[in-house]
Amino acid sequence: MREEMRLSRATHDRNTAAFERHGEAFNRLMAAFDRFEAKMDELDARARERDARAEKRDARAEKRVVEAAEREAERDAKRAELEAERDARAAERETEREERLGQRLEENAIFIREMNVRNERVARDLARNSEKFAAAQEKRTEEIVAEMRESREESKAGRLAILALLDRLPPAAAA
Repeated sequence: MREEMRLSRATHDRNTAAFERHGEAFNRLMAAFDRFEAKMDELDARARERDARAEKRDARAEKRVVEAAEREAERDAKRAELEAERDARAAERETEREERLGQRLEENAIFIREMNVRNERVARDLARNSEKFAAAQEKRTEEIVAEMRESREESKAGRLAILALLDRLPPAAAA
């Protein structure tokens, strides 16, 4: 009985360790997700820096266009056209940024849903395996208890047989 209890305890300890390992794996996964988020933030910062440099370049170009427009009236139309193009590019960049953000949010939501499904599956598997093991241990325990009962009955029968033999022996004084 103690052996089964020890085995049951050992199994419980292994299951607990497995659960802790799964928790650690989930924490590592979340750390990887955090690193991914940090990398995406870094990439966005780089994109903003590139945009800032592009805007500075655009500003310098605009200044040159304005100076040229002051020198030559004919370039006014060209300057207006360049400004419209720049605004269109800025609007396009802003739209692309918003699309990237939306896409990243969707990807993160999908990732989180998938991780939740995986974690739920692992938890169900752990519970199912634990129940199977508990049922097997209970069956084994019942078998051992039955064997112990049989052994007790056999031992009792043996004792009774030995006592019956002893009762048949002549008294010690007569021997």
